[in-house]
Amino acid sequence: MPPFAPRTRTLTGAVRAYFGLSQTDLARLLGCSQAAVARDEAGTHPLPPGPAARLLALSAWLEEATTPPPTTPPPHHPTALAPLHARLADCRHELARLARPLPPPKRAATRPAPAAARLAAAEAVPAALAAANARHPLPPAQTALQNHQWALLVGEARLVLDAGPDPGPTLRAARRAGLLAEIAVLEAALLG
Repeated sequence: MPPFAPRTRTLTGAVRAYFGLSQTDLARLLGCSQAAVARDEAGTHPLPPGPAARLLALSAWLEEATTPPPTTPPPHHPTALAPLHARLADCRHELARLARPLPPPKRAATRPAPAAARLAAAEAVPAALAAANARHPLPPAQTALQNHQWALLVGEARLVLDAGPDPGPTLRAARRAGLLAEIAVLEAALLG
């Protein structure tokens, strides 16, 4: 019997997780059946060209979320200082990430990150799907279902997120101050 190998996340699974979608929700956005999404996610049968093009259009939002921070120190530094250079690079990367705009305020909810991802992409997703639909047309009824499904998902995301007080800006400011202090200490240690 072969040893157990952990499953890797497919693009379908990654898009579903990022936007917090069920297989049925994603199937409606892609213009295919839930079974086709399940087969693609399981890796048993790929999506047809049209749904695959629409999946690629949705996956554009994953690139930023999955880009790892740079951790390799420059090769000319002594090996003993490599961990400090790696940490300095991580701190600088995190500081740059914190400079991005905050998502809309959110309340304590079970799935605020996917809801924020949906709202961040609320205006761009229909255009991306329309571009994919131009290359791989859907019947008008299915296009209407796709648009309706995205509108429902965005509306649901708005219900999850709250306009009330959010500790996010205060926590981000504290995290930023901590990173700046750590960067100063690391730079002093590396220069001195």
